[in-house]
Amino acid sequence: MVGVAREDLRLNLAGLETEPPRPFGRQRGDDDLDRNAVETMNPVGKTLPLTVTCSTHEVSRPRSDPIGRYGPLVLRVRENGSVGLDRADVRRAIEAVLARVPNTEFRLVGTASCVLRGIDMPASDVDVLFQGRDAIDAWAASLADVAHVTDPPSWLGDASQYFARVAIEGVTVELSTVEIDADTDTAECVGSGPWVHFDIVRCGGYTVPTVALELRLLTEVARQRTDRAELIVDYLRSHPCDVALVERGLAELATPPDEIAAVLGSLSAG
Repeated sequence: MVGVAREDLRLNLAGLETEPPRPFGRQRGDDDLDRNAVETMNPVGKTLPLTVTCSTHEVSRPRSDPIGRYGPLVLRVRENGSVGLDRADVRRAIEAVLARVPNTEFRLVGTASCVLRGIDMPASDVDVLFQGRDAIDAWAASLADVAHVTDPPSWLGDASQYFARVAIEGVTVELSTVEIDADTDTAECVGSGPWVHFDIVRCGGYTVPTVALELRLLTEVARQRTDRAELIVDYLRSHPCDVALVERGLAELATPPDEIAAVLGSLSAG
Protein backbone atom coordinates (compact mmCIF):
# COMPACT_ATOMS: atom_id res chain seq x y z
CA MET A 1 0.00 0.00 0.00
CA VAL A 2 1.52 3.28 -1.11
CA GLY A 3 0.82 6.40 0.91
CA VAL A 4 0.35 9.82 -0.62
CA ALA A 5 1.54 12.73 1.48
CA ARG A 6 -0.64 15.78 1.74
CA GLU A 7 1.07 19.00 0.83
CA ASP A 8 -1.13 20.88 3.31
CA LEU A 9 1.07 19.60 6.15
CA ARG A 10 -1.72 17.76 7.97
CA LEU A 11 -0.50 16.10 11.18
CA ASN A 12 -0.86 12.39 11.91
CA LEU A 13 -2.15 10.99 15.20
CA ALA A 14 -1.44 7.26 15.63
CA GLY A 15 -1.32 5.69 19.05
CA LEU A 16 1.54 3.29 19.50
CA GLU A 17 -0.38 0.91 21.74
CA THR A 18 -3.01 1.22 24.46
CA GLU A 19 -0.19 1.35 27.01
CA PRO A 20 2.67 1.78 24.59
CA PRO A 21 6.33 1.30 25.37
CA ARG A 22 8.19 4.06 23.63
CA PRO A 23 9.30 2.58 20.28
CA PHE A 24 12.65 4.30 20.45
CA GLY A 25 13.04 2.86 23.86
CA ARG A 26 16.62 2.77 25.12
CA GLN A 27 16.35 6.10 26.83
CA ARG A 28 14.06 7.77 29.27
CA GLY A 29 10.94 9.47 28.00
CA ASP A 30 10.54 13.17 27.45
CA ASP A 31 8.68 13.45 30.75
CA ASP A 32 11.92 12.64 32.58
CA LEU A 33 13.56 15.86 31.45
CA ASP A 34 13.39 18.06 34.52
CA ARG A 35 14.33 21.72 34.76
CA ASN A 36 16.28 21.34 37.98
CA ALA A 37 18.08 18.05 37.54
CA VAL A 38 18.54 16.36 34.17
CA GLU A 39 20.47 13.15 33.63
CA THR A 40 21.88 12.50 30.18
CA MET A 41 23.92 9.60 28.87
CA ASN A 42 27.35 10.55 27.58
CA PRO A 43 28.94 8.86 24.56
CA VAL A 44 31.01 6.46 26.66
CA GLY A 45 28.03 5.29 28.66
CA LYS A 46 28.53 7.00 32.01
CA THR A 47 25.54 8.81 33.40
CA LEU A 48 26.27 12.41 34.26
CA PRO A 49 23.96 14.76 36.18
CA LEU A 50 23.18 18.10 34.62
CA THR A 51 21.84 20.75 36.97
CA VAL A 52 19.99 23.64 35.38
CA THR A 53 20.35 26.66 37.59
CA CYS A 54 20.59 29.51 35.11
CA SER A 55 17.74 31.74 34.06
CA THR A 56 18.71 31.90 30.40
CA HIS A 57 17.04 29.86 27.69
CA GLU A 58 19.92 27.62 26.72
CA VAL A 59 21.86 25.01 28.65
CA SER A 60 24.79 23.13 27.18
CA ARG A 61 26.77 20.24 28.60
CA PRO A 62 30.18 19.50 27.07
CA ARG A 63 30.32 15.89 25.92
CA SER A 64 32.98 13.53 27.15
CA ASP A 65 34.19 13.46 23.56
CA PRO A 66 37.97 13.02 23.71
CA ILE A 67 38.71 15.10 20.62
CA GLY A 68 35.79 17.49 20.65
CA ARG A 69 34.49 16.62 17.20
CA TYR A 70 30.80 16.52 17.94
CA GLY A 71 30.11 19.68 19.92
CA PRO A 72 28.06 20.26 23.08
CA LEU A 73 24.76 18.60 23.82
CA VAL A 74 22.25 21.43 23.89
CA LEU A 75 19.06 21.51 25.95
CA ARG A 76 16.88 24.58 26.31
CA VAL A 77 14.95 25.88 29.29
CA ARG A 78 11.61 26.86 27.83
CA GLU A 79 9.25 29.60 28.94
CA ASN A 80 7.10 27.11 30.87
CA GLY A 81 10.12 25.69 32.70
CA SER A 82 10.39 22.45 30.70
CA VAL A 83 13.67 21.43 29.11
CA GLY A 84 13.98 20.26 25.53
CA LEU A 85 14.92 20.93 21.93
CA ASP A 86 13.36 23.83 20.09
CA ARG A 87 12.42 24.04 16.43
CA ALA A 88 15.81 25.40 15.37
CA ASP A 89 17.57 22.49 17.08
CA VAL A 90 15.35 19.94 15.35
CA ARG A 91 15.77 21.60 11.96
CA ARG A 92 19.54 21.82 12.36
CA ALA A 93 19.88 18.15 13.24
CA ILE A 94 17.59 16.95 10.43
CA GLU A 95 19.40 19.05 7.84
CA ALA A 96 22.78 17.77 9.03
CA VAL A 97 21.58 14.17 8.77
CA LEU A 98 19.89 14.48 5.38
CA ALA A 99 22.97 16.13 3.91
CA ARG A 100 24.92 12.90 4.48
CA VAL A 101 22.61 9.90 4.23
CA PRO A 102 21.46 7.96 1.16
CA ASN A 103 17.95 8.49 -0.12
CA THR A 104 15.57 5.97 1.44
CA GLU A 105 12.01 5.82 2.72
CA PHE A 106 11.60 6.98 6.30
CA ARG A 107 9.20 8.85 8.53
CA LEU A 108 9.89 11.50 11.14
CA VAL A 109 7.83 10.47 14.18
CA GLY A 110 7.56 11.34 17.86
CA THR A 111 7.49 14.71 19.55
CA ALA A 112 10.13 16.21 17.23
CA SER A 113 7.69 15.83 14.34
CA CYS A 114 5.38 18.23 16.17
CA VAL A 115 8.22 20.63 16.96
CA LEU A 116 9.30 20.72 13.31
CA ARG A 117 5.78 21.89 12.43
CA GLY A 118 6.05 24.71 14.95
CA ILE A 119 4.07 23.19 17.83
CA ASP A 120 5.68 24.31 21.07
CA MET A 121 6.26 21.16 23.13
CA PRO A 122 9.43 19.69 24.66
CA ALA A 123 11.33 17.05 22.67
CA SER A 124 14.43 15.33 23.98
CA ASP A 125 15.51 13.78 20.67
CA VAL A 126 14.64 13.23 17.02
CA ASP A 127 13.01 9.87 16.15
CA VAL A 128 13.22 8.43 12.64
CA LEU A 129 11.23 5.33 11.65
CA PHE A 130 12.26 2.89 8.90
CA GLN A 131 10.69 -0.14 7.28
CA GLY A 132 13.94 -2.05 6.76
CA ARG A 133 17.12 -2.69 8.74
CA ASP A 134 19.43 -2.09 5.77
CA ALA A 135 18.45 1.57 5.72
CA ILE A 136 19.49 2.01 9.35
CA ASP A 137 22.84 0.35 8.66
CA ALA A 138 23.38 2.66 5.69
CA TRP A 139 22.44 5.81 7.60
CA ALA A 140 24.65 4.95 10.58
CA ALA A 141 27.61 4.24 8.29
CA SER A 142 27.08 7.47 6.34
CA LEU A 143 26.95 9.54 9.54
CA ALA A 144 30.00 7.97 11.21
CA ASP A 145 32.37 10.72 10.04
CA VAL A 146 30.21 13.64 11.19
CA ALA A 147 28.27 12.23 14.13
CA HIS A 148 28.98 10.13 17.18
CA VAL A 149 27.31 6.73 16.80
CA THR A 150 26.50 6.24 20.47
CA ASP A 151 24.56 3.01 19.83
CA PRO A 152 25.57 1.08 16.69
CA PRO A 153 22.75 -0.70 14.86
CA SER A 154 21.54 -3.73 16.79
CA TRP A 155 18.43 -5.84 17.36
CA LEU A 156 16.44 -5.17 20.52
CA GLY A 157 14.44 -8.32 20.99
CA ASP A 158 12.33 -7.14 23.92
CA ALA A 159 11.15 -4.11 21.93
CA SER A 160 11.06 -5.83 18.50
CA GLN A 161 13.20 -3.03 17.10
CA TYR A 162 16.32 -2.70 15.02
CA PHE A 163 17.82 0.37 16.61
CA ALA A 164 20.69 2.85 16.37
CA ARG A 165 21.40 6.17 18.07
CA VAL A 166 23.67 9.00 16.90
CA ALA A 167 24.52 12.44 18.27
CA ILE A 168 24.86 15.20 15.69
CA GLU A 169 24.83 19.00 16.03
CA GLY A 170 24.25 18.56 19.76
CA VAL A 171 21.05 16.57 19.17
CA THR A 172 20.32 12.88 19.77
CA VAL A 173 18.83 11.18 16.70
CA GLU A 174 17.34 7.69 17.07
CA LEU A 175 16.89 5.40 14.06
CA SER A 176 14.58 2.42 14.38
CA THR A 177 12.30 -0.13 12.85
CA VAL A 178 9.35 -1.31 14.92
CA GLU A 179 8.76 -4.90 13.83
CA ILE A 180 5.41 -5.66 15.40
CA ASP A 181 2.64 -7.12 13.24
CA ALA A 182 -0.42 -4.92 13.49
CA ASP A 183 -3.42 -4.85 11.18
CA THR A 184 -4.15 -1.17 11.70
CA ASP A 185 -3.55 2.18 10.06
CA THR A 186 -4.20 4.26 13.19
CA ALA A 187 -0.91 3.71 15.04
CA GLU A 188 2.03 6.06 14.82
CA CYS A 189 4.85 3.53 14.58
CA VAL A 190 3.32 0.11 13.85
CA GLY A 191 1.13 -1.22 11.07
CA SER A 192 0.55 0.75 7.88
CA GLY A 193 -0.34 4.03 9.62
CA PRO A 194 2.91 6.00 9.30
CA TRP A 195 3.40 4.84 5.72
CA VAL A 196 -0.07 5.82 4.45
CA HIS A 197 -0.87 8.81 6.69
CA PHE A 198 1.89 11.38 6.49
CA ASP A 199 2.69 14.90 5.35
CA ILE A 200 5.63 16.49 3.59
CA VAL A 201 7.13 19.17 5.83
CA ARG A 202 9.85 21.46 4.54
CA CYS A 203 13.06 21.69 6.55
CA GLY A 204 15.53 24.12 5.02
CA GLY A 205 16.36 22.77 1.57
CA TYR A 206 14.84 19.37 2.32
CA THR A 207 11.36 17.87 2.39
CA VAL A 208 10.69 15.54 5.30
CA PRO A 209 7.98 12.83 5.25
CA THR A 210 6.42 13.31 8.66
CA VAL A 211 3.84 11.15 10.37
CA ALA A 212 0.35 12.65 10.29
CA LEU A 213 -0.64 14.69 13.33
CA GLU A 214 -3.81 12.67 13.76
CA LEU A 215 -1.66 9.67 14.64
CA ARG A 216 0.46 11.76 16.98
CA LEU A 217 -2.71 12.89 18.72
CA LEU A 218 -3.79 9.29 19.21
CA THR A 219 -0.39 8.48 20.71
CA GLU A 220 -0.69 11.27 23.26
CA VAL A 221 -4.26 10.27 24.13
CA ALA A 222 -3.13 6.66 24.63
CA ARG A 223 -0.26 7.82 26.85
CA GLN A 224 -2.61 10.12 28.77
CA ARG A 225 -0.41 13.16 28.11
CA THR A 226 -3.27 15.62 28.08
CA ASP A 227 -1.09 18.72 27.83
CA ARG A 228 0.49 17.53 24.60
CA ALA A 229 -2.79 16.28 23.17
CA GLU A 230 -4.30 19.72 23.74
CA LEU A 231 -1.44 21.40 21.89
CA ILE A 232 -1.98 19.11 18.90
CA VAL A 233 -5.74 19.71 18.97
CA ASP A 234 -5.13 23.48 19.02
CA TYR A 235 -2.96 23.14 15.91
CA LEU A 236 -5.42 20.90 14.09
CA ARG A 237 -8.26 23.37 14.64
CA SER A 238 -6.60 25.71 12.14
CA HIS A 239 -5.24 23.02 9.79
CA PRO A 240 -6.89 20.25 7.76
CA CYS A 241 -7.71 17.26 9.95
CA ASP A 242 -8.96 13.78 9.14
CA VAL A 243 -11.54 13.62 11.92
CA ALA A 244 -12.76 10.19 10.79
CA LEU A 245 -9.25 8.80 11.24
CA VAL A 246 -9.07 10.22 14.76
CA GLU A 247 -12.50 8.79 15.62
CA ARG A 248 -11.56 5.36 14.28
CA GLY A 249 -8.25 5.40 16.14
CA LEU A 250 -9.90 6.37 19.43
CA ALA A 251 -12.37 3.51 19.01
CA GLU A 252 -9.48 1.08 18.38
CA LEU A 253 -7.93 2.29 21.63
CA ALA A 254 -11.20 1.37 23.42
CA THR A 255 -11.71 4.99 24.40
CA PRO A 256 -15.04 5.53 26.20
CA PRO A 257 -17.70 7.08 23.93
CA ASP A 258 -17.98 10.26 26.01
CA GLU A 259 -14.23 10.83 25.76
CA ILE A 260 -14.33 10.25 21.99
CA ALA A 261 -17.09 12.84 21.74
CA ALA A 262 -15.06 15.29 23.81
CA VAL A 263 -11.98 14.95 21.58
CA LEU A 264 -14.00 15.28 18.38
CA GLY A 265 -15.84 18.27 19.83
CA SER A 266 -12.52 19.93 20.66
CA LEU A 267 -11.28 19.41 17.12
CA SER A 268 -14.35 21.10 15.65
CA ALA A 269 -14.47 23.98 18.14
CA GLY A 270 -13.59 27.26 16.52
